[in-house]
Amino acid sequence: MPKKRTSPFRLLTLALFALITASGCTGDKPNSPFDEELDYKTLEAKNSFSFDEIFNPQTIRVIDNTLFVVESDNPDVSFHVLTIDPDHQSLEYKQGSGRRGEGPGEFMGISDIVETDSLLYFYDGQQLKLTPYDKSTGQLAVRDDIHLRTNGRAVNFFSAGDDRFIGIGLFFGKRFNIMNMDGETVAEHGELIEFNEDFSRRDIALGWFSYGMVQQEEGNTNIYLFSRNADFIEKYDTGGQLLKRVQGEENPEPQMEIRNEWPVHTGSLSYVDVDSDGNHIYGLYSGLPGDEEHHGDMIHKFDRDLNLVDAYRLDNRFTKIAVDGNGNLITYSETDQGLDFHVYELY
Repeated sequence: MPKKRTSPFRLLTLALFALITASGCTGDKPNSPFDEELDYKTLEAKNSFSFDEIFNPQTIRVIDNTLFVVESDNPDVSFHVLTIDPDHQSLEYKQGSGRRGEGPGEFMGISDIVETDSLLYFYDGQQLKLTPYDKSTGQLAVRDDIHLRTNGRAVNFFSAGDDRFIGIGLFFGKRFNIMNMDGETVAEHGELIEFNEDFSRRDIALGWFSYGMVQQEEGNTNIYLFSRNADFIEKYDTGGQLLKRVQGEENPEPQMEIRNEWPVHTGSLSYVDVDSDGNHIYGLYSGLPGDEEHHGDMIHKFDRDLNLVDAYRLDNRFTKIAVDGNGNLITYSETDQGLDFHVYELY
């Protein structure tokens, strides 16, 4: 039987495809955050610090060369304030503030810190309220707390201009909420994709648990969602329009099952924390089984259009990160001696 011959047109098409593919894969920049062949830059901590005042940190944020460290389950201190010397990559303890309670200016569990032009707000995810903090005086502001009215619970909270807040996290039916300055929900957006027809709305929402960021760009506000349970990241505008989606092939959607009437993640964890320096977004990636490990050691650096521009591998695994806008990344870990904060130089 004669051999089948490939037409010259098909050969030309294959050659052009190979050329285009090769040209898209060359250069110093990685192409996909979920590519197993990523060329990670290995980083070691430049400096490490310990502070006797801090016992059980939960959330960390850098605002104006100040590191805010939220304390968990401490009745006397709700958060700590540390100053950053970016040139020497050093941290200095300044003060602790807040106390545990349900009254004005008291907290049951701070989940995030919201920066606005004039004030900071500490978002208490357990009480669903925002408590103002005066950046100039370093004290909780003498203003009423803002009590939130939502159909779920935000994990991350952000300001979107002078009159709106954006909450990202666990909501029934949508991925993020927009609220006014009175705490009332005025819009709900983000597709909550059904991945198991037997799951309730609560179970689907828990499956799509996401961390996120909000970025201002040329007068526009964009929302970025990084899934915890799937290789799945998205970019939306405030009107709810999906602008971009990046999805991995190996772990494209949450892998969940019901155990004792509760949805449990059985696949690999993706992003366990996210932060931004205003120009780039940094995702702390795990890639390990979710029922064994909640830490990550891989940093994916994205531009505002979710293009991966760099990838780093830290010398340890962590649960939280904060970037200072000066090329440094700050995190913390438990040691045999206690708790250490680490400063890494990204660029």
